[in-house]
Amino acid sequence: MKHLLLTIALILGMGMNVYSQTPLTNAVDFTHTDLDGNTHNLFSLLNSGKWVAIDFHAYWCGTCMTLAADFGQSFQDYGCNTSDVFFMTIELEGTTNQCEDFDNNYGGGHEVPYLCNASSIHNDYGIQAFPTIILINPNGVIVEQDIWPFDTNIMASTLASHGLNPATCSGTVSVQEMEEVNYKLDNRMYDLLGREYKDYKSIPMGSMYIRNNNKFIKTKQ
Repeated sequence: MKHLLLTIALILGMGMNVYSQTPLTNAVDFTHTDLDGNTHNLFSLLNSGKWVAIDFHAYWCGTCMTLAADFGQSFQDYGCNTSDVFFMTIELEGTTNQCEDFDNNYGGGHEVPYLCNASSIHNDYGIQAFPTIILINPNGVIVEQDIWPFDTNIMASTLASHGLNPATCSGTVSVQEMEEVNYKLDNRMYDLLGREYKDYKSIPMGSMYIRNNNKFIKTKQ
């Protein structure tokens, strides 16, 4: 199903919704505690020379469920946050239990820092659709406003374009086999590249969206 999503995304790529990416070019600082009780400050990470890859998503997002394990695999492929790139997931509005369920069911067993219920950070970065994956360089510049379509190969190619190489994790990370997620469009609403909107109000005015396999244009609030 992941490959089907990527195929659809490539076919519709010419109609990409610009609202799906963060409108920012420079990072906004934040401090937030992850599910394991570790506190992360963005500027401290950048000041230490790290590049930071962020997966903005929501616990209820179907596409996020499909791609979470790939983001986790990239985290492992690039050193489990012990090398040049620091990976983190920033979730929109879930409770601790909802975020833990998502991570346990769809994270593929990877130990990516999971920052739950961080709507203020989503708002600061202008995130409109999920997932939105960005890359920030150590100078605080958002060099990739939207890495999409996304899989491990695309992430590797993107990181390589910035001179970043795979690395070995300093410890052993247990990776579990994950069954393919049943991806149902039902009444969910998506942008043209397959990322899910929270609700109708979150769709930008004039944007095209997909619901029940049909395309619509939002003309009223």
